[in-house]
Amino acid sequence: MQDSTPGWLAARKERLGNFVWCSGAQCSVGEWSAKAEERGWQRRGTGWLCVQCADAAEERAELVAAMPATVELSDGIVTLTGWSLTELAPDYYGNSHLQIGGWLPEGWEPCLIAQGTNHMVRATLPGISDVAQGVNVTVETKGYGEPQRFMKIQWPSGNGGAR
Repeated sequence: MQDSTPGWLAARKERLGNFVWCSGAQCSVGEWSAKAEERGWQRRGTGWLCVQCADAAEERAELVAAMPATVELSDGIVTLTGWSLTELAPDYYGNSHLQIGGWLPEGWEPCLIAQGTNHMVRATLPGISDVAQGVNVTVETKGYGEPQRFMKIQWPSGNGGAR
């Protein structure tokens, strides 16, 4: 079977690539893939975001990260600011872990939460709905000069983890 695409269109498609649509919710903007990056579009997974949707996604991420996260552990509740949820690289044995990290409030007493092995009852992270609940975790707190303290809480991602 012969390709019925006119020659002028085939040549143009070869130069410009495929026509892609913005994957932003309720966005109907389209662009040629060869021009998308140079015009500020961002590739997200298998899709593309136009300039306006990409800017909105970055602003939303900044706003969400500015909201405090609350983590309930077996021996108390901690509030973290400037938090992030990160999927860590696999360890020596090939196990992947998720980690919530964030700053503790001024005056927080390190002896209130057990370091090392603990149990996370639940975590409330603004903008993320499927964070692990009822999972054993490792807790580590480090001081970075008074009064700044940073807490990391991590668990195996195959154990009811987010995402």
